[in-house]
Amino acid sequence: TSHDSPPDDEVLLRLLPNAYADGVDAAEFRRYTESVLRNKKKAHAMSMRVLLKSASDGGVELDHENANAWLGAINDIRLALGVRLKVEERSHDELELLAPDDPLRGVYAVYSWLGWLQESLLQALMDDSANEVN
Repeated sequence: TSHDSPPDDEVLLRLLPNAYADGVDAAEFRRYTESVLRNKKKAHAMSMRVLLKSASDGGVELDHENANAWLGAINDIRLALGVRLKVEERSHDELELLAPDDPLRGVYAVYSWLGWLQESLLQALMDDSANEVN
């Protein structure tokens, strides 16, 4: 994709949406920002990968910078999975009731787990911030 037209892939379009409804304004904005946004998303994913690869005991400790990078990476993964699951068209109950042999059942399990992980990480950051204030 050129950096002034939206991506053809629906996942990439969700990760790199148009900033404006007007096509000319959207193209202009995209031309100046898409490379930076792509690089930031890649850096977030690489931060997660590096820390996970270095975790010898299965645990990972995150400082604020890495926690924020992880939140970005988790959010991007959930956005991508959400597009594939069509979460905007399907109810939570419908996704919960996917047949055991439906290939999307595993995708939904990962999507849900990442939601829990994202919420837990946000809560830990809020608790940490509250402790710093007190």
